[in-house]
Amino acid sequence: MPKKNSRDYNTMGIILIGLGAIIAVLGLVLMGLGLVPLLNLEFSGVLSMAIGMFMVFIGGSLIMIGIYKKSLGSIGAKSGYIAKETAWATEKNSEALAKGLAKGFKKGLREK
Repeated sequence: MPKKNSRDYNTMGIILIGLGAIIAVLGLVLMGLGLVPLLNLEFSGVLSMAIGMFMVFIGGSLIMIGIYKKSLGSIGAKSGYIAKETAWATEKNSEALAKGLAKGFKKGLREK
């Protein structure tokens, strides 16, 4: 199985966001047409409202999945930045812990 890189996730995220936005807008248009039964169109009415709400739900879901995929594409860069920024603090803490443990072991060995 080929490894996914961040460009794949970003591209897929953008595609899903765009597709979800198109479907959601079409759903909103159908819902709007369902609110105007005065036009005497075949697809106006309750069925148009139900289909429109379903399309908005599907479109919104695709938008959320797209945003999630897009954030997956930048997770490596974010974690690398965080690791770089916190490395010095981690090093200082581990040095202090090592000194404290060494002091404790020496004290413990002297008491025996």
